Amino acid sequence: MLNTVWEDVKRQYFSGNMITRLILVNLGFFLFFRLLWLGMFLVQGQAAQNNIFDFLYWFSISSDWFKVITRPWTLLTNMFLHFEVGHFLWNMLYLYWFGRILSELVGNYRILGIYVMSGLAGALAYFAFANIFNLPIGEYALGASAAIMGLILAAATTAPNYQIHLMFIGGVKLMYIALFVVVLDLISIPTMANTGGHVAHLGGAMMGFFIARQIQNGTDWTEWFNNIVDKIVGWFEPVFTHRPKPKMAYKNPNKPTQKPKNDGFTSQDRQAKIDAILDKIKKEGGYNNLTAEEKEFLFRASKEE
Repeated sequence: MLNTVWEDVKRQYFSGNMITRLILVNLGFFLFFRLLWLGMFLVQGQAAQNNIFDFLYWFSISSDWFKVITRPWTLLTNMFLHFEVGHFLWNMLYLYWFGRILSELVGNYRILGIYVMSGLAGALAYFAFANIFNLPIGEYALGASAAIMGLILAAATTAPNYQIHLMFIGGVKLMYIALFVVVLDLISIPTMANTGGHVAHLGGAMMGFFIARQIQNGTDWTEWFNNIVDKIVGWFEPVFTHRPKPKMAYKNPNKPTQKPKNDGFTSQDRQAKIDAILDKIKKEGGYNNLTAEEKEFLFRASKEE
């Protein structure tokens, strides 16, 4: 049974889109720390709660500059960590809902860059706020909320009139949802209840907004990040990839060479059609107003990119 589950997870990870992969990575971290806590509890009893948090903080962003310098990996790992069940479930739902919308708008290949850059912006906003204003906002912060806020703002900036149908409310434009969550974080800062988290959310939201605006202006801030990821993956690919032995093949000189298939679009034509579809989404209020042909074209284009 466990082997079947593991094979299903691997298949979903390698065949799924970036949203699926991010959810699985977050799930992996969540289960690791919860199961570790269970094991520690069985051995240590009540002392396990303090000990598990001591270990968790080695991967969470700190407001202490010395700990940030000596644990630089926390700038990245904090955005994949959750410990409370509710925190994890709600963040994964938001990641799925808004991540899927954003991938339809800007392409699957930009999602990881927006997620990580927004998460980094949130961590830096938390660290800066704690040290500039010297407020007791908590020594550590963790969670994907800042990264997800970046996805929400990027989607709302790209297609502000995109409508989401909410239970008991009906259709709501994406820009109003984004405005609501930003204002909610702003007015929650003085309450001193998760103040560091609210500041981090706003940092992630600002990064998502700026990334989307730059994409609209023709500058892709995620490109450098994708290049770094491609290089890192390239280093490890020979280790994990099994290359089959080369096979001999004969070429029949009498058989005519087949021409590559062409769907009738040059790269310029394809990009022009994508831009026209995105403009239609913005002007007519959402993805659901597209024709079946336009939805299919946008889906294929996002997969190819």
